[in-house]
Amino acid sequence: MKAGVHARGTKQQARQNRFSELKDELKSQPQLQKDMEINIAKTRLGNDVFNIKNANLKIDKKNILKDFSYLINKKERIGIVGKNGAGKTSFLNILDERIALDSGILEVGQTVRIGFYTQYSENMDPDKRVISYLESIGQNIQTEDGRKLTASSLLETFQFDNRLQGAFIRELSGGEKRRLFLLSILIRQPNVLLLDEPTNNLDIKTLTILEDYILSFSGTVIAVSHDRYFLDKISQKLLVFEGNGIITEYLGDYSTYLENSQEQKINNEKKSAVNAKKKNDDSKRKLTYAEKIELNELEPKIEKLDNRISELNELLLDESADYQDLMGYQAELEQKTKESEELMDRWAELSELGE
Repeated sequence: MKAGVHARGTKQQARQNRFSELKDELKSQPQLQKDMEINIAKTRLGNDVFNIKNANLKIDKKNILKDFSYLINKKERIGIVGKNGAGKTSFLNILDERIALDSGILEVGQTVRIGFYTQYSENMDPDKRVISYLESIGQNIQTEDGRKLTASSLLETFQFDNRLQGAFIRELSGGEKRRLFLLSILIRQPNVLLLDEPTNNLDIKTLTILEDYILSFSGTVIAVSHDRYFLDKISQKLLVFEGNGIITEYLGDYSTYLENSQEQKINNEKKSAVNAKKKNDDSKRKLTYAEKIELNELEPKIEKLDNRISELNELLLDESADYQDLMGYQAELEQKTKESEELMDRWAELSELGE
């Protein structure tokens, strides 16, 4: 909205009004209950977490790390982004010492206790009942305020009612298995969290619980994610995997990085040059008859798209929606938003000619 106002003074007032209405709707959304939180005590973490020195690694003849050195300290929250196949997941596996370096040094602090949320639920016996599985990992878990929590009460926090607690793991849905896997990691009281695409297959309530937990977490968090909202909320800086072993640090949130990325700057410069040339050419003429018809037809098209965008935003706020449906709504929202912006660009262009 801010970018549009700066770029085009002709943005329709109706669209600005709808934006304000959406903000009011978001403010009025019901908040999660106070008892829906993770209140597990954390283990002490020293200042030294990970120290990577002159690290090199190739997988399938592809450079993952190339003479890479980096120091990760206590209380840092780092988002990892970049191209597919550039080595983001491999980097987490290196930190967890599942993958050895070809050369270089990885120093892990003596007090480090890693909780690794992988993309696949590991070591979950499908023939074990949910409550038995969790109790085998930990019972009477200590909270931050010194109380004791049972495995059952923690399962309730993660939306496992009595029926689900007695179910076999094989009977759980994909999302329920992911929730159980996440809880199994957190009750081990890690002081370093490695998260690989944590927003996949977790419902909105569980994600909110996880986000709040991370924000109050006194340890170190390193998260690979494509989810801009999640990274904006939990990360303080980014490691950007650009491919061929090139990794750069960005101090700031993911949204700002995307806005300021070199690729986007180049695209904006190209677009500005093209628009400037077109505007210069257009300033010499008036609207043709066909363009007048096109201009009259644009506003109803934009209105229809914006109505659908509003519907999709409401659907995305439905906490009971299925994850796959949410992904579909999000994809359609991005497509409709792109179409709307393209039509708005054309509307602004023709409106200037008609003045």
